[in-house]
Amino acid sequence: MPSHVIYADFRRRTVAPSLSGAGTPLPGAGTALPEAGNALPGAGRRPTAGTPPSREAATPSPGPVLRSASARLLAAMASGVALPELEVLAEAVLAADPDEPGALGVAARASLAAGDACRAQACARRLLAVVPGSILARTVLASVAEANGELHQALAQRVAAVGLAPDRADLHAELAALYETMGLRTDARRHLRHAQRLGGWLYDPR
Repeated sequence: MPSHVIYADFRRRTVAPSLSGAGTPLPGAGTALPEAGNALPGAGRRPTAGTPPSREAATPSPGPVLRSASARLLAAMASGVALPELEVLAEAVLAADPDEPGALGVAARASLAAGDACRAQACARRLLAVVPGSILARTVLASVAEANGELHQALAQRVAAVGLAPDRADLHAELAALYETMGLRTDARRHLRHAQRLGGWLYDPR
């Protein structure tokens, strides 16, 4: 067969089908090549659930620290340590657990004794949120309110404290003193007599 006939037949069977869209594409044909700068597979992928955190992100459990600080605070309270020293121990407890009731109570009392009414009030309010039946929180809030001249707020806290512990002579005496300050002498005498019956409490109005 002449060579030009062979060449024409080859063109008809190979080149022509590719121009007309016929024929089967070669493997991988039409696959886009990766662009320059594309990230490697898996790069930038967020950690899935269950992926262990890095060592840097891990934080030690406060459990042992809290137990140790709480034990020191309780031992100091039982041995009659002075309030300023108790406050230092309470701060260590609150650093590990800001809602620890015993430490909040110590901090509230110490702040009140030091004249820091704002912090005393903040600690007492937090204590009351953690322990709604806290008498200490009520008495601290009452003392702060009295110091600020908010006698009706103080009265509400004193009455609530007596309601929580009606057999405590000191609470009746404090309520009697507040009634006296407010000019409510009948109520003051009633709670004073109650305090005296409970514990021989003598109220000196001076």
